[in-house]
Amino acid sequence: MIPASRDEQKKEAFRLFEDGRYQESLQVCNTLIEQGKDSAVEVLAATNLYYTGKLEDAEVFFQDLARKMPDSSYIHSYLAKVLEARKDERAIAEFALAVHLDPTNQDALRSYAGYLISHKDFRGALPVLRRLVQLGKKPGDVQGLMRVLIEMGEPEEALTLSSVLGGDAQKTPEYIDALIKTSNFQAAAESASRIYRDTKDPAIHRKYLDALSRYDVPGSLGAYATHLHGDQDEEILFDYILLLKSKGDYPAALAAIKTLLERESDPIYKLVECDLLAILGEEQFDKVMT
Repeated sequence: MIPASRDEQKKEAFRLFEDGRYQESLQVCNTLIEQGKDSAVEVLAATNLYYTGKLEDAEVFFQDLARKMPDSSYIHSYLAKVLEARKDERAIAEFALAVHLDPTNQDALRSYAGYLISHKDFRGALPVLRRLVQLGKKPGDVQGLMRVLIEMGEPEEALTLSSVLGGDAQKTPEYIDALIKTSNFQAAAESASRIYRDTKDPAIHRKYLDALSRYDVPGSLGAYATHLHGDQDEEILFDYILLLKSKGDYPAALAAIKTLLERESDPIYKLVECDLLAILGEEQFDKVMT
């Protein structure tokens, strides 16, 4: 059998990478590198090292490649990803350099924005996400920009931006949050209800109950009770307790917090219990503390 040519091996390495078979692709790359230098193969090998979790080796490879090809946005963006994964603060400088070298590199822009958001730097992420949406208008990027706008106290602009997604905007958590932040509680509840029917996502149902409680307290109390009868979601139960407490139904709130504490001894839950006991009277407080 005739051995595969170098070009055929190279194509195989890229095919394996595209299929997500990074370790196999890396093995082919290593064989090719042993046979002779090839910048494209070296870049692919470094990328495979990143995706196989060999971060120390990946950093060495990408640092060397960055010295050889200092104007490559791709190399600097992946070096940034490696440094981020290693919790190295130099990542931000590499992300910034990558998008400076190629302002149309959407993968680098997206990774840079994600890095900034993970560090709560919403103001820094804003222009990066604006650029991404301008370039591609991908739903995930639009949602990311909406989220940053909401976090920065600009929910009205987030709602305006949602028109980019058309009808699909009403199927996102960001759209619901923007409606809540702009006091469009009924619209938020209706949108969340539609999404929950399709997804059964408890996080969306939590948003629905929260929005409902802003304009229809009796209805929301009934909805909370109905939901919790069949699903004791801790976060939703805690929201219910806080609603009961805010409406002055302290005995019901206390009974519910005791149920919650039987399942999870979170210090916040204990503080709420103590607060309720203090409100209801010293006798009950002393009874629990002893």
